[in-house]
Amino acid sequence: MRLSNQEFAELKRNLARYLSRNDVRQMANFQHHGAVSTLAHCQNVATVSFWLNRRLHLRADESALICGAVLHDYYLYDWHDPDPSHRLHGFHHAEVALKNAMEDFRLGEKEQMIIRTHMWPMNITKVPRCREAVIVCATDKYVSLMETLFQRKHVRPICKGEKEHGRSVYERRFLARKRFYEAGKVSVRRTVAGSGDDRTKDA
Repeated sequence: MRLSNQEFAELKRNLARYLSRNDVRQMANFQHHGAVSTLAHCQNVATVSFWLNRRLHLRADESALICGAVLHDYYLYDWHDPDPSHRLHGFHHAEVALKNAMEDFRLGEKEQMIIRTHMWPMNITKVPRCREAVIVCATDKYVSLMETLFQRKHVRPICKGEKEHGRSVYERRFLARKRFYEAGKVSVRRTVAGSGDDRTKDA
């Protein structure tokens, strides 16, 4: 999964309003899946939800989508701790996250629905009823699976921007084509030289 540089900048700008807050950054202290913190998980869900909305032209409200995705696990505890209050975490944490989010942020109906229903179908009566909630609910399942299977020891970005390792996608494609054509020219020169023809022939 890749975002264009412009899309990546838009996403970062939307995420910054939440990631700049100390109360949201608390989620970095809690383990979620494998080596992934709750904060990193929420960022992954927000990023993939944004990518899906753009690539599939789902026309979701991106402000509500990102807000709900970032705050969907805003329960602010480590569910791995053997604390009796964390029992049945899967069934109860969405309501805890919603309560915390409503205390710290002004949420619209869509944002509230995203957080409340993201554990459907485990919470069978909490059914997503707007496209933003459906996107985050589905994305949360996918991201959780990827983190559990492939990020047990090392955290890797699930969705990347165009700019990787100092070169854009287009720069890497150009260099790959250039190497391909140069390899073709070398091959033709060797064939001509082997035939005894002194002429140098380009591909």
